[in-house]
Amino acid sequence: MNKNPAFVNLLASLNKLVNLTNRADNAPPPLEQAPTITEEPSSPELQRIAIALERMATALEKLTDNPKSIEQPNHTEDAWITLPLASLNHHSSTNTRPLAAVEPVPKPTTTLSPTVEPPPASVAIATPDTPTSNPQPVQITEESVILTYLKNRGITVNLTKPQEPSYQEKLERVAFHLGQNYTICKELYQQIRSNLTKPGKLFTYSLKGATIKPNIMVREFCRLLQEAELTEETSYQGAPEYNIQLRTTGKEQKFLCGSWLEYYAKLEIARIVRSYITNTGQLYEALPNLKITFQDNRATELDLLFAVGMQVFCVEAKMRPSQADLTKYLDRIKSLELDKKALLILVADKTEEECQQLSQALGNVTIARFDCLEEKIASMLTDQSLI
Repeated sequence: MNKNPAFVNLLASLNKLVNLTNRADNAPPPLEQAPTITEEPSSPELQRIAIALERMATALEKLTDNPKSIEQPNHTEDAWITLPLASLNHHSSTNTRPLAAVEPVPKPTTTLSPTVEPPPASVAIATPDTPTSNPQPVQITEESVILTYLKNRGITVNLTKPQEPSYQEKLERVAFHLGQNYTICKELYQQIRSNLTKPGKLFTYSLKGATIKPNIMVREFCRLLQEAELTEETSYQGAPEYNIQLRTTGKEQKFLCGSWLEYYAKLEIARIVRSYITNTGQLYEALPNLKITFQDNRATELDLLFAVGMQVFCVEAKMRPSQADLTKYLDRIKSLELDKKALLILVADKTEEECQQLSQALGNVTIARFDCLEEKIASMLTDQSLI
């Protein structure tokens, strides 16, 4: 039986009232004298009250015999919170209704955008605690479509020391914002690339004449740069100047010079592919920045390999590649034995006409700019009968 003090006290009080009314009903007729404060009058009404109290006491005893009906669940931080069933208004009638369940405000999460899913989990590759000059091959797991594909062709993946996760997330935020708003942020980005020397010199970027959206997007870009410690000084001067002053830290020069595009490719391609395969039952896997060694001991780095089901795709991200650059790249990855329909090259600073010309010259390899990336990926998945 439940030992809750409140229920024990309530039961004791009810039993006392029941006994009191029963004694009153069974007592002899009172003497004809003025009643005192201790007398216990009797009436049919008291009998009805006694019966009602007995029923209440019985119901409460049954209730306390079932602890599950009164015990409150142990709520965790993320559990639903339900307000008591009784009304909070003391003046309300007995016709009360349970209050609706209220979900607590969720903890802030580090998402890239309200409409974008978090980056997909890549296949884990164990890394040593300290860097080594002689990286060891990755152990192949049966679950990895990509690593099994490479192993079957005699290709080994070499260990690399990853960046600290929280800092990598900051770089991903910069990359994703820049990729999503490249047309707006391009001019400032180019100025940043021109001022990467360490120590960086202070330079000014004007937003005069910009509409509200470009103003917001550029200033957010500057905020993310500062958060990732890529700028050491950032200030904004409003009307009438509308100037931003920046000074770079000289850190992550490779990232700012173009490798940010690899980060963007990983995030955006995962978002696009997942949106197309949600209802197909196909699994998505991705391995970015793979350093591999072919059977003939040639080594190279792949920006991104991803798999949908059992089909493997290879992605290269370039700012403004020439035909000669891409020809060398395609020759370098021949041993992957991938069909050209499974190859994608993402470029930042090429016109649509230039992309078409490059694609034809390279044997119809898919070349995509930011604004047509989703269309190109959908076409590649369709060609492979994956959607």
